[in-house]
Amino acid sequence: MWWKRIILVWVIGLSNFTVMHCTEAYSEESPTKYNADIQRKCLEEVLIFELRPKFMSVLRKEYDNNFLIGNARIIPIKKSDSYPLQEFILEGRVTKQDSTSDIVQITFKASTDGYKAINFHAVSNEKSDETMNLGLFKLSVNDINFAEIKWLVNNRIMLKKNEIYILVSLLKGVQEDNITQYKGPTPKGGPARIIIHLRSNKKTTLVLNGDSFLLEGKQVYLPEVNEFIFTRIN
Repeated sequence: MWWKRIILVWVIGLSNFTVMHCTEAYSEESPTKYNADIQRKCLEEVLIFELRPKFMSVLRKEYDNNFLIGNARIIPIKKSDSYPLQEFILEGRVTKQDSTSDIVQITFKASTDGYKAINFHAVSNEKSDETMNLGLFKLSVNDINFAEIKWLVNNRIMLKKNEIYILVSLLKGVQEDNITQYKGPTPKGGPARIIIHLRSNKKTTLVLNGDSFLLEGKQVYLPEVNEFIFTRIN
C-alpha cells in the first residue's frame, strides 16, 4: 500500500502549490486598474439593481407607467468617493410612449433607512442643443390639459385654471434675448419645477434656477416665474 501514500503526498503537494500560486497571482493582479474597474462595475450593477424599486417609484410619479428606462449608470457626487457611496446621481434614459426620450438624473443620499431619493431632474432629448421649441411661449390656455408644481421628490400642487392663465401670460412675455445656452450644473436640492401637460399628450418641464428656469438645455431669464412658484408653494 506504499504507493497510495506516495500518491497522497503528491496530491497534497500539488494542491498546496496551486493554492499558493493563485494567492500570489491574485495579490499581484488585484491592485491593477483593470481589476479595480471590474470591481467598481460589479458594485455599480448591484447598487442599481437594489435601487430599482426606489427609482422606479420616482419615475412613475413623473411619467405614470408609460415609459421604459435604460442605460442606467451611477455618477458619484465626489470623484474621490469609494463604495459605499454617501451621495450620488443615478442617470438613465427614459423613453416615453410617444417615442421621445429624456435623460433623467435622480440624486440619492445615504440615510439610516438606506439610500433616499432627494432630487429629480429631467433633460429633454427631443431637440438639439442649438434649437429650442419656442412654441412654448405661444401657448394658449386651451392647449394645456393641466399643469402642476413639484419640488423635492414627493411635494406637488395642481394649478387652478386662473393660475394657468397667469402662467401662460408670463411665458408669452419671454423675449429671445432672455434665452441663453446653459451648460452649468444640475440644480441640487430638489428644485421647484412646473410641469405643463398639453392636450397633445406632450409634457414640458420648467426647472427653476434662481431668477431663471431651465428648458431643453437653455436658460430662460424670467424672474416672474420664480415669484409665481414660491407664492403658491408658500
